[in-house]
Amino acid sequence: MFFVLFSGSGKGFFNELVKWSVLDDEKMVQLTKNIQNIHHATNSRWIPTDIGSKYKYYNSYQWKEFTLSYSMIAYKGVIPREYLECWGLFVKACRLICQPVIRMKDAEEAHNLFKQYGTQLEELFGSDAVKPNHHFHCHLMESIFDYGSPYSFWLFPFERYNGDLGKLHTNNKEMELTLFRKFTEMSAVSGMVSTLSRTQKLLFSAYLRNFSFSPADIPDDYEKLCNASCAPLSECETIWKHIDHINDCLKKHQKSELLDEDEQDLLKSMYQTMYPNNTITRDDVGEFYYSLGKVYVENTRISALGSDRERHCFITAYWPDRSGLIDEGVSAMNLGRIKTFWRHTLKLNGTYVPHILCVVDWKEKFEDPRMEHGFLSPVMIYRNRSIFRGQSCGYMPVQRIHSICVHSYQTVNGFKDCIVAVPNRFHLLLNDM
Repeated sequence: MFFVLFSGSGKGFFNELVKWSVLDDEKMVQLTKNIQNIHHATNSRWIPTDIGSKYKYYNSYQWKEFTLSYSMIAYKGVIPREYLECWGLFVKACRLICQPVIRMKDAEEAHNLFKQYGTQLEELFGSDAVKPNHHFHCHLMESIFDYGSPYSFWLFPFERYNGDLGKLHTNNKEMELTLFRKFTEMSAVSGMVSTLSRTQKLLFSAYLRNFSFSPADIPDDYEKLCNASCAPLSECETIWKHIDHINDCLKKHQKSELLDEDEQDLLKSMYQTMYPNNTITRDDVGEFYYSLGKVYVENTRISALGSDRERHCFITAYWPDRSGLIDEGVSAMNLGRIKTFWRHTLKLNGTYVPHILCVVDWKEKFEDPRMEHGFLSPVMIYRNRSIFRGQSCGYMPVQRIHSICVHSYQTVNGFKDCIVAVPNRFHLLLNDM
């Protein structure tokens, strides 16, 4: 039921646009250009950009990525407003239910959105456009209430395993037996590797590189770890010291760099906000740091500016407030671009505690009272203009990152180089299921 959500309904909407000539050859060219201008993120799989000739060959996962990450930017200016609003209902519903952790109210809201989508779809394309899949959407809420998040039982992991098995070498004679033996062997080894330390696992990395089902380590404070990006800071004090799930890619002979006085003062202010129950002095803030171009949070790579053509460096977070102070709650979502990562040490209660920080260039939210910009939720628009320079909110622990973004540079209401972004929430340990 969930498997056909995208290759069925998502592809079906596209086919209706083609059938009714809403998407003609000229519009297909513009749609292709819009997709080519989008910088995809690490947790968004690449899709063929020549959608006019390749959409018939998109698989389910590619339709999923197009629906959730690309479509609301790509369709803007290509299809009429009423069609975009109808499609937006479907996208909102899918984004609500396609997350590893889903709340009851999210499932209920998605149920209402699916019903509105079906009604508007019939008004736009007629009753023939309504398929059995659209009826099944109205029963997804019951499935979620019975079985939990779709991540628990949809078929994407099953299809990925099939792909993994297809990569294994065989002698083309006893293929079933060979695949079964290798699958059993890899499962046994990955089970043993899961009990080893992170350093010991590196010995097996070459062996397990091409097989993606080795189990992840679930830390004891997993629930708090997942909520660190969207919970008040008072609930996250024990999380900042937990960096076992973050691979900071420190080079073997990398040299440390020296902080200047202003940077030390800003870090002191940041740490004091992170640890309100401790008294942080300037002497507690380490004078040296290691600069990094990227980090891995389990299966997700997050890159800094300049290390990967800006594809993976835009993030959203609940960190600065409107005045540039560090927000101790979750009052405002902000878009920023990561300039670099730091591995830095703080002396806390007499113990030296390492932290993985990101240095963030926060962007100004786009607010133009003259007219509507035409983009619909979940699209966010920011000016490519830096704010909060020289303030403590420019430094942030990696655990506070709420999402990484698919983004595009566009002209909005006459303002050039606006950043049009779609946030893709990633969940620690579960983001590649």
